[in-house]
Amino acid sequence: MNSIKSFFADIKNYPSAMAGMVIIFLLISLAVYTVITIPYNEAIRLWRGGEGVWYNSPRY
Repeated sequence: MNSIKSFFADIKNYPSAMAGMVIIFLLISLAVYTVITIPYNEAIRLWRGGEGVWYNSPRY
C-alpha cells in the first residue's frame, strides 16, 4: 500500500503523466461502456457493414 502512495506522489510532479493516465482511464472506460451497451449481434451487424448499414451513407 505504501508503494502505491509513493507512486502517486511521484506522478503528481509530472502533469503530462497525470494527463496521460486520465486519457488511458477514459479510453478504458469508454471501451467497457461500449461492450456493455451495444448488444453482441448489433455490434457484429455494424462491424460487417451490410447493405442496410451503408444505405443511408453518402456514396462517392
